[in-house]
Amino acid sequence: MVETFTPAGCGGRHRQRFALTIFTVASILAAATVGAAVGWVGSMVPASGWFIGVAGCVVAIAALREAGVVRVPIPDLRRQVPEHWRRTLPLPAWASGYGVILGSGFGTYQPVATFWATLCAVAAVGRPMAGALCMALFGLARGIMVAIPSTRLLHRLMDAHRAVRPVNAV
Repeated sequence: MVETFTPAGCGGRHRQRFALTIFTVASILAAATVGAAVGWVGSMVPASGWFIGVAGCVVAIAALREAGVVRVPIPDLRRQVPEHWRRTLPLPAWASGYGVILGSGFGTYQPVATFWATLCAVAAVGRPMAGALCMALFGLARGIMVAIPSTRLLHRLMDAHRAVRPVNAV
């Protein structure tokens, strides 16, 4: 999907920048919306220690999973963005659609447990605005990853994945 956001995939450098901007904004807005919704749902749960305790356990298990201490499955959507959108829809539509799918976090594969742990923490906090701000950072990170211009750099990051997981656990 990242190769979609090249000058060749977008039809020139100007259109590439335009597509990256649309993608990133849509990703941030989708992630913030998810964060606000999860924070709102969390605010509906009566204040009690059990809910925070459950969220804390999920976060701890996710951290142990990322550190390689335990092996637990995470919700797994083994799909990617609809490739045909790029060929059939205008650039603003497919770029924003890809941003919403990736920014929401529910439309594509999540290789790490951090997303799910963050959602549990957002629910436990129970504040829609805090959830929106927290998850907006997730959407921004999605935009930054797509905007990395060098495939060599992207391959180095993928090679470093094993070293990054313990940092992710922290």
